[in-house]
Amino acid sequence: RQINTFTEFCIRLPLIFHVDCLQWNFEKLARGLPRTGDYAPLRAVLDQAAKRLDVLVVKNSDPGVSRITPRIPNKPLAPSVGPLAAIRPAELPRVMAEAAAIVDDTSTILLRSTENSERRQIAYQEIAVAIDSTKVLLRSA
Repeated sequence: RQINTFTEFCIRLPLIFHVDCLQWNFEKLARGLPRTGDYAPLRAVLDQAAKRLDVLVVKNSDPGVSRITPRIPNKPLAPSVGPLAAIRPAELPRVMAEAAAIVDDTSTILLRSTENSERRQIAYQEIAVAIDSTKVLLRSA
């Protein structure tokens, strides 16, 4: 549910901020998961995806555009998101494609990390589908 909520939030932002918004979302989700137990592998996968997206954003950010710190609408007590960096417009199609590949890798790794736990397999499949749905942010380019 959290993944879908943030995807809906991020898609309302200008396109140049989508990749960093996705990175922020994955980082926030990873931090909220336990380091041990059934969700530890999920935390590690999301953390790795957030780091890869962050590298992509840092390498391709537009220094001429100020960072933004938007608030989630209708949630006055919610913290600000970001600050989010903009991607240089000339690099946007390539960066979006690379970010989509990171999302694909994340879903694949997650599905392979379920080992022998049927309960974990079902939960991770649902999460992988939600993660894969974030590519809607990256197809807007």
